[in-house]
Amino acid sequence: MKLFYKSRVYNIVKAGSIMNKFKFNNIELPFVMIGTSPFMGAGQFGFRGLEWRAKFMNNANLMSELMIYAYELGAVGIEMLDIGKVADAIDIVCKKYSDYIVLASTHWSNLNIKNLAVRYKSKVIFLHGNISDRRNKDMILSIFEEIRSYNVIPGIATHEPIKTIKFAQDNNLGCEIFLIPFNKIGYMMSIQKKLEDLVDKSEETFIAMKPLAAGRIKPQEAFEYLIKHNISGAAVGLVSKEEIQETVPIAVKLFNNKHKS
Repeated sequence: MKLFYKSRVYNIVKAGSIMNKFKFNNIELPFVMIGTSPFMGAGQFGFRGLEWRAKFMNNANLMSELMIYAYELGAVGIEMLDIGKVADAIDIVCKKYSDYIVLASTHWSNLNIKNLAVRYKSKVIFLHGNISDRRNKDMILSIFEEIRSYNVIPGIATHEPIKTIKFAQDNNLGCEIFLIPFNKIGYMMSIQKKLEDLVDKSEETFIAMKPLAAGRIKPQEAFEYLIKHNISGAAVGLVSKEEIQETVPIAVKLFNNKHKS
C-alpha cells in the first residue's frame, strides 16, 4: 500500500499530473496542510484532545512521522503553532523534504515573529485569533508591519470570522489571506450562511480550518463542500496514518479539480 501511494505522490510532485499547491502572491501554498490543533490537545476534541496532547505535543519523532506520511500523500505543508516540540518535528521533516511549506500562526501571548519568519521560513504568518478578534486596528497594523519587515505575508486567523473579516475589509488592513473555521455543518462558523456569502463575495484568499468539524464529517463530504466555496486550501488535524490515508488524497484531488476548472 505504501509503495502505491509513494508512486502516486511522485506523479503529483514531479510529473504535475495532479497539483498539490495553489498560487498566492507569487508563492505556492498547499491545498492541504497538517494542522497542529490535535497535537496540542485543543478543547474542541474533548477528552481525546487530552490523550493526544500527552501523546504528541512533546514527541517530535511521532509528529514528524505523521507529517512525512502526509507529505508523501500530497499534504506538502503545515499550519503550525510553535508550542511543545512541533518546531523540532518540522526540522525533521524539512531535513527530508527541503520544499516543505510552513505557514505559521503567532502564539496568543508571545508573538515571536522573528523566529517564525527566520527559523521556519514561514510563507505566511497568521495573527492568532485571540489577538485578531480584539479588532484593534492600530495593533494589527503594527504587527503586520513587523511581519512584512521579514518579507513574509501577514494573514489573520479568526475564531469570530464574520466580525473580523468585515473589520479587516472595512478598515483597509491590507489582509489578503484569512484562516477561518469553515465546514459543512457550520461548526464554529457563527451564522453559516452569512459567512458563506461573505467569503464567496470577497476577493481575499481563504484557508479553512476545522474542515472535518473535529471528526464530525467524513472527508469526502467535507471537501466536496469546501470546493463549492471560495476556499483555496485547508488545514486539517490528523493523528494517525489511517486518518491521513483516508483524508489527504481525497482533499488533494478535489482541490486540484477545483483549481484546474
